Parts: sequence; C-alpha cells; structure tokens
Amino acid sequence: MSDFFLRSKHWMLFIPIALPTLVSYIFQGMYMDQIQQFSNEMQTSGGEVDFSFPDLTQYSIYLYGYILLMLVGGLTQIGWLWTIGNDLNDRVPAGFNLKLSTFKKTIAVSTIFLVGICIALYLGFSYLAENLPGWTENGPPNDENGRTFFIGFLKIFGIAFIGGIIAFGCQVYNVVFVGKTLRSIELNKPAQGGDIAGYALLSYFLIIGIWLLQPKVNRYLETGQMEKPREGVW
Repeated sequence: MSDFFLRSKHWMLFIPIALPTLVSYIFQGMYMDQIQQFSNEMQTSGGEVDFSFPDLTQYSIYLYGYILLMLVGGLTQIGWLWTIGNDLNDRVPAGFNLKLSTFKKTIAVSTIFLVGICIALYLGFSYLAENLPGWTENGPPNDENGRTFFIGFLKIFGIAFIGGIIAFGCQVYNVVFVGKTLRSIELNKPAQGGDIAGYALLSYFLIIGIWLLQPKVNRYLETGQMEKPREGVW
C-alpha cells in the first residue's frame, strides 16, 4: 500500500480526495434548486402550499454514499501523509528533530477522529430520519424527555468539540512533519521555519498540494532528486 502512495501519479490520488468536495457541490446545487422551486410555488399559490415533511429514509442512500466518499477521501489523505512521513523518514538528513513516534500517534488520532465523524453522521441521520417526521406533527420532545434530549445533545456536542480541537492539533503536527520531511530531503539539511511553511500548507490542502508535491516524490524515487536541475546552475 505504501508503494501505491509513493509511486502513484498525482491525478490518481486527486480523484478520491476531490470526490467528496465535488459531490457536495452537486448536492448543494440540487438543494438550491429545490428551494427555488418551493419559492416559486409559494409565489404562484399566494403562500398556500400543502407541505408535508419528506421521508428522509428515501434520501439515505445519497447520504450514506457521501459518508463513504468522505471516508475514502479522508483515508487517502491520511494514507499519503503516513507514507511520506513514515517511509521517507529514514532518508532525512541528520539533525531532523521531529519524532516519528509522535507522528505515528497523531496520525492514529486523525484516523480515529475521521472514522468517528463518519459514524456520528450515519447515526445522526438515522436518528433524524426516524424522529423528525413525528416532531413536525407532534412537536419536539418536551418536559422530561426534552431536557434529557437537550442534555444528551450538549454532551455529544462537547465531546465532538473537544475531539475536533485535538484532531486539528494532530493534523497540524502531521502536515508540519510531512512538510519538514520533504523539504529537508530536498535541501539535504534539516529544514526550519519558513522553509517548511509552504510544504506544510500544501500537505494540509492536499486537494491542491497533491498536484505539486506528488511529482516531487515521484521524481525523487526515480532519480534521487526532489527538484529538476535548473539550466545554467551547476
């Protein structure tokens, strides 16, 4: 699997990374089209529309498919980061001061968070699909059930918020580690500060960065050079 990430062409990795974004744009376009149709119907009928809440289970296949794309896209990014940071670590010059053991832990946290988000989306949609039609007819939970629901929601939100902060910190460490790895190999000395920033940003926004970083990796594996030699420079 590592060989796949190291030797694949940029477009091969771009496809799974970009699919969730492209599909989300399609869904947004479909949603806005539905809103426009509803608005036109309101205007032509003088504001009287026979509205009933749609059965969300009819749309489950779309959401579950999107969650799957999210998982594939996220795991592709994590797999690429893991491969660059782990498999090329033995090629960095002496003095590279970031710890591979810490990188492995932060990658694990990022993976767990991604899977957790996908599971939460699946369970959350299933819960709404089951209960939302009843809420539109009978009103939301009230009294004791309402308090229980609200407290449960706050707990889940708090856990997700804290987990998101931790995962973001881990992701920052991941891309800094990968950026420093690539730049250090390129310079043949431990990269510092501003030397790392560009590569770290490209690793974070991999949907763009894969087009610039992956050719460098391919070339390095083929020739031992990260950059093409400049004409007139010895």
